[in-house]
Amino acid sequence: MKGQMFIIIGIIVSIFIIFLKTTIGITSILENKQHLEAILRSLTFQNLKNELTKTIQISYNKTDVFSNVNDFLNFSRRIIQVKDLELDVIAVEAIFPNVSAGIDTQMNVTIYNLLNTKLQNLDLSFSYDNSVRNFTNIADNSIVDINFTFNTNSNVNYTLSVFYKSFSSNSTESISIPVEIGKSKLITFFDLKLAGSFGIEREKFTETITLP
Repeated sequence: MKGQMFIIIGIIVSIFIIFLKTTIGITSILENKQHLEAILRSLTFQNLKNELTKTIQISYNKTDVFSNVNDFLNFSRRIIQVKDLELDVIAVEAIFPNVSAGIDTQMNVTIYNLLNTKLQNLDLSFSYDNSVRNFTNIADNSIVDINFTFNTNSNVNYTLSVFYKSFSSNSTESISIPVEIGKSKLITFFDLKLAGSFGIEREKFTETITLP
């Protein structure tokens, strides 16, 4: 009986060792998979940001600059989904013509919702006169266009405040609007988020271009 017990104990120990090695192997594979996916996500995110910046730079002197940027974002989201990644974006784009001292200047503002969810509320406030615009129920992959007017005799920095709320989150952004007499400008703000199974890449950034 003792001999049989030793055999049984030996079998159990052997099975345990094999199980332990297998578990360690699986853990190592999963860790490597997570590491590789994190690298892929980071590279994809940086490439997306670089290409987005290039799209702005090559489109700034065209009347369809907003259309080009929005088309690029929409195309990128479809491509990224194939990689089992999700791209969420809020894009705010503001443009105004050459500013003349003491003359009303109209600034066009476009907000593009690519958050993969509906915005319950979208509120914008312009510091020039504290004017406010409110919107509700902004569907995913939709655009809001509005105009603000300002009048200045000298160079000044205004602020465009943007608040948006979805079912799961909300955010308030303060975007600097640098105004210079005799110059036209394009200001773009992006909140980019790239999510995968093992993490998230996110960055908020602004590009300001003086137009010719």
